Amino acid sequence: MTHKIGRGQFAEVYYARDRASDDATLNACAIKIESAPRTCAREAKVMRALHGKKHFCKLLSESSHEGKPYIAMELVGETVAEARSRRANGRLSLATASALAIAMIEALETLHNEGYVHRDIKPGNVCVGVGDGAEREVYLIDFGLARKFVDDDGNAIPERKDATFRGTTTYASVYAHEGKEQSARDDLFSTLYVIAEAIEGVLPWKAEGATLSKPEIAEMKRACLSAPSRLFTTMECPEAVDSFARIIRTLKYGEKPNYAALKAPFERALVDGGPQPLDWEIPAPASAPVVVPVTSNSPVPMEEGTDGGRYRWRKVPIEGTPTGAVVAGASYAAVAANDASAGTKRQRDEPPRAEAAMVDDRHPATPPPPPAPTGGKSLVLLAHTSPKLVPARIADIVLDVAHNSSWEENLAIASGLLSYVVGNTVNGVRDFPSEGVRASVLELKDICFRCVGDIEKYRRESREGPGVGPMPRRDFAGREGPGPGPMPRRDFAGGGAQHARRGPGGNGKQRRQY
Repeated sequence: MTHKIGRGQFAEVYYARDRASDDATLNACAIKIESAPRTCAREAKVMRALHGKKHFCKLLSESSHEGKPYIAMELVGETVAEARSRRANGRLSLATASALAIAMIEALETLHNEGYVHRDIKPGNVCVGVGDGAEREVYLIDFGLARKFVDDDGNAIPERKDATFRGTTTYASVYAHEGKEQSARDDLFSTLYVIAEAIEGVLPWKAEGATLSKPEIAEMKRACLSAPSRLFTTMECPEAVDSFARIIRTLKYGEKPNYAALKAPFERALVDGGPQPLDWEIPAPASAPVVVPVTSNSPVPMEEGTDGGRYRWRKVPIEGTPTGAVVAGASYAAVAANDASAGTKRQRDEPPRAEAAMVDDRHPATPPPPPAPTGGKSLVLLAHTSPKLVPARIADIVLDVAHNSSWEENLAIASGLLSYVVGNTVNGVRDFPSEGVRASVLELKDICFRCVGDIEKYRRESREGPGVGPMPRRDFAGREGPGPGPMPRRDFAGGGAQHARRGPGGNGKQRRQY
C-alpha cells in the first residue's frame, strides 16, 4: 500500500500494487480496511454477486489482518463529486449528465436484479474509469449499506413497520425520510437528485448555505414529487429529468421499474445534442487552478501571532491564490492555512455550489455567519442537550469525526476548533464577532463544568455504590431514566446522517441495529 485515497465512516481506502511488478499501472488495486468488523463481509457478499458485471468493480480478495477486515478490489478513477468540483459552479453539461444517468440506471438494474437495494446512492459513490479510454466507463461503489429487498423467488420482502433511516440525508428518498423500507424506487430517487444536482449545480435544500433539519429537507423533497421543476432554481428543468421524475414517482415499494423507459429520455437528449466528449475528458485550462482533494497528512501550520502563540489555528490567506482555491500540488499546510479541508469521504461527496475555487460545499472560502439561535437555544447548547435538533450538516460532521476517532482525539479536535475560533476572534478576522464568540465560549465553559461533575459523580458511585440510585442518563431525546451499563453515544440520527443508532449489546458492548 502506498497512500490513502479515501475514507468512510468506519473504513479507509488505500492505493496498493504488486511490489513484484515494475509496471505501476498493472496489478494496481484499492484496499478497503475497516477499523472493526462492520460492513466488509456484507459488501464482499454483494460484490461477489456482481463480479464481472458492467459498472461494478471486481472483487480481488477478502480477508483480515491483525483483526481488521479488508477487501481488495479493482482500482477505478475519480468520483463524480470530484469531477464536478473542477467544473464552474459544480455543473456538468446536459450531455454528460445524460450519459451519467444512463450508466447509473444500467448499474441499478443489474444490482436490483440481484435482489439488492444500494441505499446510499450519491456522487461520492459513483466513479469513472481510470486509464486511456476508460474515462467513459461508470462504476457504482460502496455496498456497505446494501440490503436484500427480494427473496430467492424474486418476491419483495415484506416491509418493516419502522425501518431505520439509512443513506445520506441530501440524496435519500422521501420514503427513507419517513422511515419506510427501501427498494428499487428509492435508489432511483437518489439518482434523480444526483443528476439534478449535476445539471443545476446545487439541490434546493443545499442552496445558499442552507442548514436545514432533516424534516425540513424531507418536506422540500415532497414538494418536488408533484413538481420536479422545483429541483431547478436557475434554469428550466430539462425534459429528460422531468420525464424520469414523473415515472419514478408512480413506483411502489418492491415494484420492478421499467428501466428501458427510464433511460429513454436521457438517450433522446444525447441524440438531440449530438456526439460530445464527457466533461471529465476535457482537460482543464492550464491557467486555471485545478481543485483537488487533499490527501497529505502533513501537520497544520502553527504560526505565531499577537496572541502570544496560544491560538495558532487560524485563517491565513495564501499569497497569489484566490480565496479558498486549492491548486494542484499544494501542500496540506498551505491548504489548512487557507481554511480548506480535506474532510472525510462523506464531506467530499457534495461538491461546490457557487465557485470552482472550493473544496466542498461544507467549507466555503469565507465562513458563513453564525446561524441564528434555534428555539431560544444557541447551536452550542443544542449540540450538547438536543443533538437531534441541530442542522443535518453539523450532525453529519460531528458523527464522522466521533466514529473515526478515539476519545482523546475527539477532545483534541474540539480543543483545536475552539482555538481556531478564538484565534480568529482576537485577531479581528471578519465573521468572528467578539461578543457572539465570547457568549458561546462561556456556554462551553458551563458545559465543561457540568460534564466534569457528571464524571466525578460516576467515579464516586463506581467506588462507593449507587447510594440513592443510579445516575440519571439522558437518551438525547429529552427523556431521562436510570439504567446500568456504559453511557450511550449521542444519537445525532435526527440531524440526518448515514449512521446507525446503537444499542447495548452483550458484555457492555455496542451493536448496530439493522
